[in-house]
Amino acid sequence: MMEKHKRDPEWMGDLLGYQLGLADEQARARIESAFATPADLQSVCDRLQRCLAPLDADGVELPRDLNKSILDRIEKTKSLEFPAAKANENGGNRKPLLTLRELASLAAAVLLFVGIFIPGYRQARMAAQKVACANNLQLIGNGHVAYGEMNDSQWPYAGSAPEGTPWYREGARNSRHVYQMIPLGLVSASAFVCPGSEGDRVMQTEHPEDYADFPDIRNCSYTTNFLTGPWYRQMLRPDDVISADLTPLVDRSRRLIVGRWVPLNSQSHGGFGQTVLRADISVRFHTSPRVGVENDDIYRVIGVEDYNGFERPRQRSDAFLIP
Repeated sequence: MMEKHKRDPEWMGDLLGYQLGLADEQARARIESAFATPADLQSVCDRLQRCLAPLDADGVELPRDLNKSILDRIEKTKSLEFPAAKANENGGNRKPLLTLRELASLAAAVLLFVGIFIPGYRQARMAAQKVACANNLQLIGNGHVAYGEMNDSQWPYAGSAPEGTPWYREGARNSRHVYQMIPLGLVSASAFVCPGSEGDRVMQTEHPEDYADFPDIRNCSYTTNFLTGPWYRQMLRPDDVISADLTPLVDRSRRLIVGRWVPLNSQSHGGFGQTVLRADISVRFHTSPRVGVENDDIYRVIGVEDYNGFERPRQRSDAFLIP
């Protein structure tokens, strides 16, 4: 079905935005309805990702004076003598396809593209992803409020985790609490996928009521405050942290990182910070995780250095956001 859309620039633009995580709900629905199965859509997205991969390559450091040095090199070609034209078989002179000056100009154009477009592309993409991420958390926050209005001010709670089960294991994950908002239609599944969290994907099912949690751990990019019992909105202070980008304590497959250095910030936005949702449903991007009550680190338990999955916050003001 995609073939008939290839000549539609608007649709192709929506498809690119879908892959980059920048499409709104209407554009997402338009793209998803154009494919017979989720697998067909995923196949196309995988091909797009391979095309975009060079632009996302890490470790590319460009000299600050790149543009000036390129222009200086071009200027120097004015003083160079071009190689003599070669005689062809008929005795005439054959001009080279490109002169040295033209080759230098072509090289300059390529380098200017690398030096100007790629960094601009990255910065624009990261900025757009932050906006989309903040919008996601705003929708999730509104879902909490709507859920509370349906349940005597209680926010989503799916019961205590099985005794002795690490908080990152299936059946004990915190995501099962917020998942309850999806079957009720309070929040769409796409709102739980941060466009900056590489490899995460929107849950694809027509019957979300058949599940008690996200069927794939990568269907939810966000971490929420550890729950040992139900929370009621009136119990919370406006600045209490409810949810934020994925905790740095786990890798992209949600496995606990053990035996190596753990970054300070969430890695969903390149390690530069995290988008945070508070109890007053305000959303903001912070460059440090120490944004809880009294500068508490929202991803770590007070007094704990090494994590094994059995950690529990010791007090209500100690935010501990987990998958």
